[in-house]
Amino acid sequence: LYPILWLTISRVSLILGTFVWNVAGGVCDARQAKRLFPLFTSAGILGSVLGNSITGIAAKAIGTENLLILHAALLGLALFLTYRIARGYFKPVKKSAGRQSLWNDLRVGYDFVRASRLMQFVAYASILFSILFFGVTFPFNKVVSASFPDEAQVAGFLGLFSSLSTATTFLVSLFLANRLYARLGITNSILLLPVTYLFGFTFFAFNYNLTGAVTARFSQLVILSGAADSAWNALFNVVPSQKRGQVLAFQNGVPSQVGVLLSGVLLILGEKILTTQQIFLLSGAVALLCGLLICRMRSAYGEELIADLLAGRVESLSG
Repeated sequence: LYPILWLTISRVSLILGTFVWNVAGGVCDARQAKRLFPLFTSAGILGSVLGNSITGIAAKAIGTENLLILHAALLGLALFLTYRIARGYFKPVKKSAGRQSLWNDLRVGYDFVRASRLMQFVAYASILFSILFFGVTFPFNKVVSASFPDEAQVAGFLGLFSSLSTATTFLVSLFLANRLYARLGITNSILLLPVTYLFGFTFFAFNYNLTGAVTARFSQLVILSGAADSAWNALFNVVPSQKRGQVLAFQNGVPSQVGVLLSGVLLILGEKILTTQQIFLLSGAVALLCGLLICRMRSAYGEELIADLLAGRVESLSG
């Protein structure tokens, strides 16, 4: 029952993440996204820290099984806040005469992605980023498990590592990310992530020990959540507001999950066929390919901004 419950909650979290960024994209234009998305990310990180901090206290106070009720109550509060945002920032939309379905929404998202050079690059990059994420996660967990004699010490180390990486990510997101966007731009800020992966895989390959694992994983988490994630979601502000939700749903539901599937296949093959050094070499090649895609994304992003301006979609540009 626990694995099913954990999987359900993780899938709900993915859906909620897509929904939250869609709302944020509808409230903020492209310029505001550069300034405010890092703040939203910081708030999410702070919420994660607070949640981890009070979980043990809440479990003792109300019982472990009642944590689900607390989770539901927090979801209800989030629903109320979303309702207030919708009332204040979104105009009522007439109900479509056509039949609504998940397949139709994904089809709309796919059609837009197929017609947009920028979103095509985003789809391909989503696949590669999913592969890269698990390409670091698996060897990190493997090295950490082998570095300590028992599970208690592994858990203690992971708790300390999580606390330090989360605190650093929070500071980067709050104080540094918007300065990076202003100086480097959105796409160049995203480019930092494949560069970080390439550095991490190279360092890890030559230092296959706890130091290499911590360096690769720490740099990945800080750049991903502290800077690249907000910039990545800001890309979707060039999508017309009426189609943004479908495009986000398609990108998160199809390319990203394809990347997760491919990463699992590669890790299984790696355990049976490839050596550790060959796995890192392959992962470095994926990071390099991803970096080249992001470089090509820069001109496509500028084209989309110009297209929005010519089409009169000033809501994504003004601010």
